[in-house]
Amino acid sequence: MLANPNKLSQFWQELKRRNVPRSLAIYAGTAFIVLEASDIIFPRWGLPDWSVDLVLYLLIVGAVITAVVSWIYDLTPEGVTKTGALEIEGSEDSLRAKKKLKASTILIALLIVVIGFLVYPKIFQGNGSPLGGKIQSSIAVLPLKIIGEDAELGYFASGLVESLTHMLSKVGNSRQTFSVIPSSEIVEAITAGEARKKFGVSLVISGSIQKDQNSSRLIINLIDARKQNLIRSEKLDYANDKNLIIQDEIIAVMVSMLGMDLEQDTRDQLARGGSSLNVPNELYLIGRGIFREGVESLEDIDEALEYFLEAIEQDTLFASAYAGIAQAYTLKYHFTMDPSWNDESLKYSRKAVELNDQDPYALMSLASSLVEKGEYDEALVYYKKSRLLDSTRSNIYSEMAYLYEMDGKYELAERSHMKSIELDPDSHLTHYYLGAFYHALARYDEAITEIKIALEYSPGHLTIMHALAACYWATERFQEASSIFGEIIAIDSTQGRVLWNLGTISYYLGDFEESIEYYKKAEKYIPQSYNLYWMLGRSYHWAGEESLAQEALSKAITLAKSSSSVPLLSIASYYALKEKQDSAEYYMETMGLPDRPEEMDASQAFLLGELYLVLDRESEAFEYIESGLSRGFGWLDVRHSPLYKDLTDNKEFHEMLARAEEAMK
Repeated sequence: MLANPNKLSQFWQELKRRNVPRSLAIYAGTAFIVLEASDIIFPRWGLPDWSVDLVLYLLIVGAVITAVVSWIYDLTPEGVTKTGALEIEGSEDSLRAKKKLKASTILIALLIVVIGFLVYPKIFQGNGSPLGGKIQSSIAVLPLKIIGEDAELGYFASGLVESLTHMLSKVGNSRQTFSVIPSSEIVEAITAGEARKKFGVSLVISGSIQKDQNSSRLIINLIDARKQNLIRSEKLDYANDKNLIIQDEIIAVMVSMLGMDLEQDTRDQLARGGSSLNVPNELYLIGRGIFREGVESLEDIDEALEYFLEAIEQDTLFASAYAGIAQAYTLKYHFTMDPSWNDESLKYSRKAVELNDQDPYALMSLASSLVEKGEYDEALVYYKKSRLLDSTRSNIYSEMAYLYEMDGKYELAERSHMKSIELDPDSHLTHYYLGAFYHALARYDEAITEIKIALEYSPGHLTIMHALAACYWATERFQEASSIFGEIIAIDSTQGRVLWNLGTISYYLGDFEESIEYYKKAEKYIPQSYNLYWMLGRSYHWAGEESLAQEALSKAITLAKSSSSVPLLSIASYYALKEKQDSAEYYMETMGLPDRPEEMDASQAFLLGELYLVLDRESEAFEYIESGLSRGFGWLDVRHSPLYKDLTDNKEFHEMLARAEEAMK
């Protein structure tokens, strides 16, 4: 039996009089903001996904407390007061209160509708699809767990994951409903929680594979990465001679798990460029798996290459296998720098594209080979074709940016780098490439910003650390450069060039004892560098240790004379610092110097100017130093080398610097 309507109405009126609905509406609005903020911020802080649910439960408890407190107390201009008894019916205050309650009822109703509309998706998620009805979700396909100790099965499984990831990304592209983390980003086994923390994904596909003599079993799991709950699991058993059929079945199951249908045009697109034969397909996947697991030697490349070559022996129209061969030869080229391997890569890339001009990987491989051949215009054409087929791959834009930069189209290059970052914002490489681009344009502050971001995503990455130190060096922030170089040495103490750089920083800062210490350490790893002994000799000279300076400079001269590539100008400079003026002038005459500094390159002009300065021929020195400086060479030495400390009050010297600075504008 229903409760008395009059009593319910009276209760509702009393709730409104005590401002309970208003308090709850305000609380709900605030709670929604808190819930949204925690949903965004907590994953960034590395907090577990259940922490957002905890906030939701606490907010629900808080709603009950708010209702109780607002029933008893009210907030008035006089402060917090206990709610008084109901006014006498018909009194002036009672009529005024009723009018106020009617107006507030409308506002409260509107607030409840709006807040309910906003909060409902938060509490009651799900529309029958694990994608959650979002416009864009992201998915990570994790490496399969291998049950047993079959190395070849491990490579096959790794290649299978790469292939499935690529196929799944095609489905996402065609339907525009989700994005897939590239398989190259997930090589090591990680959990669903780790995948969410690293990539921010909402869904994870994981599983295991087991193989016996005649058959295999594959288990696929779809996991909610936020809550780390299993959504669905499928078991697939198949005969070992049916891996091609099962591959199609797996992708169909994956798409079904996501609440979608695999349309026929997508099926046709996925099949293009593959093999219709089982064995070549298996050989290809094993070769891809070897690459995916990491290539550390030429032997690894040759092992993968053998599988690809065997695949095309059995299926001469297998386009993807030709692309795999091309990649293998590209890797051999990078390992050996033998241009004949790049020629082989170019040949097989062209064959792959001839068989399937809709494969973005084959197009990328061909473009990469053309870049190595210096065929930049043709390479750009194939990069653009690859982009049309798959515009979600960030590395396409990075490669195009490089070509634009080579062609002097810096605005297009920058836009391409930005697009690459937009597609893959958490990649250290996208930020590093943009930072390197800014460094090349002497936009050092922007370069430092991007390279620092790259280092956040890949701590301890030596190449990126070198790039950051180079930016600090270029902006004469020597202490910061020294700090980065020190971190590099802590990781790898055998980096002689870094020790050399630390020595030069100490030299510029006037700490010659420390520079000598670093140069001596570098000598252990770079014993045949005449320039290193030249810097060591200079440090000894300015430290007042002339006998050791002479010894180091003699070593520099001996090494320089034994090398056919050393400029005679360098040898003349070494003799000049040794105060062997006759020998210095002999080598200067032997060089056959041009009559004017403009006829020399900037570095030669500057070094000759320094040589004249050491020989106390200032009037000639300034002309050549100015020529080098006006073309951007030598400013670091002029500002920091002790060779120039006696020129601080030299008016002619400062006038020369002013002219050089003006010429640089």
